[in-house]
Amino acid sequence: GMARSGLAAATALARQGPVPVINDSRSASALQLDLRDLHPYPYVDALGQDPLSFLDRVDMAVVSPGVPPTVPLFAAAKKAGVPVIAEIELGYLLSSAPIVAIGGTNGKTTTTALTGEIFQADGRDTYVLGNIGDPLSGSAAEVPEDGVIVAEIASLQLEFTDSFRPKSAVLLNVTEDHLDRFGSMERYVEVKAKMFANQNKTDYAVLNLDNPITAGLASQLPGRVLFFSRDHEVEDGAYLDEGKIVFRMDGLRQVICPAEELRIPGAHNFDNALAAVAVSMPLGVKPSAAAHALRSFAGVEHRIERVCERAGVLYINDSKATNPDSSIKAVEAMDRPTVLLLGGSNKNSDYTPLFR
Repeated sequence: GMARSGLAAATALARQGPVPVINDSRSASALQLDLRDLHPYPYVDALGQDPLSFLDRVDMAVVSPGVPPTVPLFAAAKKAGVPVIAEIELGYLLSSAPIVAIGGTNGKTTTTALTGEIFQADGRDTYVLGNIGDPLSGSAAEVPEDGVIVAEIASLQLEFTDSFRPKSAVLLNVTEDHLDRFGSMERYVEVKAKMFANQNKTDYAVLNLDNPITAGLASQLPGRVLFFSRDHEVEDGAYLDEGKIVFRMDGLRQVICPAEELRIPGAHNFDNALAAVAVSMPLGVKPSAAAHALRSFAGVEHRIERVCERAGVLYINDSKATNPDSSIKAVEAMDRPTVLLLGGSNKNSDYTPLFR
């Protein structure tokens, strides 16, 4: 695949010395590819070709998230003994900096951006990468060892990971999504949980205590488990206590800031703020830095984003909502009569809760 992540992976490999073979089912003209970053390095153009025709001449296949495991390449690669890895796996292998991973069905982009703001407020050399925009592999090798990578990680990126190991990772929630790709909720949850698979007790696994699916993973994870919760006090993690965001670990309780000081609208953003605190504070972030980021963070583009107000009508862009549950959260955040415009592609989800 030679969209954004495929191009980033090819360029990252070329910079390291290997000669990448770039491949996509579409031709260069159909893709409208900008290959300027690759031009200084040797590479093989196999655009529009069947990958099985040159599989015996490569050492490894790096697949983009949009490529489903049902394509013939995967069975052929397994038979030929050619490893197939995800683009984020390549990014992890190229990185020397700790990775803070943000996963979940909904809220990933907001929480990733907010977590990046927290580390930046703490004075860290911070790179915000992954599904949020800039692919992990594209910049991972450039991040200094004492920096930090905050990465939005989607389920489609996790399917072909083997050694990916974030220092701290949070699973915000799991609700029905991508069933057209995974076939069942059980498989979807299994792939989501791969984010934690290679952690150990020196790493941090943060789970949403208020989501039954994520909370149910706690006993299965090899890392040190922390929780975040809007509704319950937690022993280790972040929670709301009398309207304040609190972080507690190893018996030390720290008040971060009043929840009412958050600028981003909607009750669901309390979850995102708590998650950002819980995933960052174990890595030594100062409470004052977390508080500053929470108070100043205005949200992300396309997520309950105020566009303009005309003739008394407020226009809001929420096009980051790509599944029913995410759309429901946005509707619940509205505080006035609302006209809802919906569109998008079907992923075999149940739309009944959204219609109700």
